[in-house]
Amino acid sequence: MKISVFGFRTTKRFAAIAILASFVFSNVFAVEALRSEKYNVVSTATAKYTTDLTQLGREGRLRADLSFEAETMRLIKVLGEGVRQPVVVNEDKGVQHAIVEQAALRIANGTVPANLANKTILKLETDVLYSNARTPAAIAEAVNAIVKDAIASKGQTILFVDELTNLVGSDSVKNDLFTAIADGKLIMIGGSSYENYEQRIGSQMDVAKYFDGILVSSRNNAVAVNADESKSDETGFRGDNVSSDIREMLANDTTGGKRRIDVILQAKDAANESLRAIMAQNGVRLEDRIGSTDTMVVNLPLGSVNDLSQSGLINYLSPDREIRSTGHVENASGTSGVRTQPMGYGRLLPYTLDGNNVAIAVLDSGIYANHHAFTDGLLLSSSVKYSKSFVAGVTSTEDEYGHGTHVASIAAGSASRSLGAYKGIATGANLINLKVLNSQGVGTTSALLSALDWIKTNYNSYNIKVVNMSLGAPAIDSWTN
Repeated sequence: MKISVFGFRTTKRFAAIAILASFVFSNVFAVEALRSEKYNVVSTATAKYTTDLTQLGREGRLRADLSFEAETMRLIKVLGEGVRQPVVVNEDKGVQHAIVEQAALRIANGTVPANLANKTILKLETDVLYSNARTPAAIAEAVNAIVKDAIASKGQTILFVDELTNLVGSDSVKNDLFTAIADGKLIMIGGSSYENYEQRIGSQMDVAKYFDGILVSSRNNAVAVNADESKSDETGFRGDNVSSDIREMLANDTTGGKRRIDVILQAKDAANESLRAIMAQNGVRLEDRIGSTDTMVVNLPLGSVNDLSQSGLINYLSPDREIRSTGHVENASGTSGVRTQPMGYGRLLPYTLDGNNVAIAVLDSGIYANHHAFTDGLLLSSSVKYSKSFVAGVTSTEDEYGHGTHVASIAAGSASRSLGAYKGIATGANLINLKVLNSQGVGTTSALLSALDWIKTNYNSYNIKVVNMSLGAPAIDSWTN
């Protein structure tokens, strides 16, 4: 009888087969486990060149920081609208990262709109990518693999790229990133310096229409502004710190304080830990913050009003009321009598008052920029030099209601149409179109405040000297509040 004995070579072969089988089975189980997660196994490039910021938030490795809360809220709002891809615009990469990390932390904590819940923000580690993949072709190959993984997640992955203009726009590495954005298959957050954003994205209409720049203001200026405002707050607010219409809602409430309303909360210090604790305990949801000020837009149950009022931490609570166009009356303004100025009184030559080199910001229902009133009928260029929408969920700056175009034409209508029959007050002025009213001519106080805050940051860039607001709401509060 022959007895089979494993020789040395046979033993090695058997061991190799056993190891291989073990590897195969273990990976089958690993793949199945990953398939039970949100999406399938990611590529080597995604594993190597990205960091899961949301997971860091869940693990407690990201700290809450209110320094850039307004920009974080704006970022979340743009992501939630799902129309354009947000780009954080600042010279400092650290600032860009800080804002995106705060957004990731909010997703991890569940303090975001429902359509952003459970999503994952993956940061593309551009420094690692560019140091390892040394050629444009290698960079594009890695980016394409990461984009493919993000698309496969079916909207669960938000890709953060801090050097967006290297991958999108003119002079960018050629890859599939922009195509995926244009096709609506990829959700992303970009980061860029102001100059790069303007040159490579903002100035290219076919690219810019897919992005929404979030300009981060200087913290030093913000601190100075807040310091000035806090001084005035100490003596400016008077009487009850809750508006009379909220008091009326409380008196007529039949829900036991459960009814929720949108409120403008003017805090003494928006970053105060005790105030934030009261907000958390009472289910007060932060919806937005007006620029770098201490004014917040919140959604709260009526039952929380008294706790906030008695805390000593707020200046005033009022509803986020509707605002509407109130009409515009052009009535014997006397413009014709002062338009032509003679020489004299220190002036060597006569001159014309027509608004040249001055910009007028029109906060209304939008402006139809190609209207003949603003193009001299040539459609080659428009006196509307910048447009932005502050209406929630609306990116179009067109005037579906008609009121804003009407107002803008009175302010700066062309002098060349119909022998000057429709001449505006300042025919040579530029127009800045800041849309705060929707297609029904209705908006919110918070949208108006955000537009005014934008002007505070950008008025020098466009030489804005006049702000026109032909809109309003019922006069309920004292002007001091």
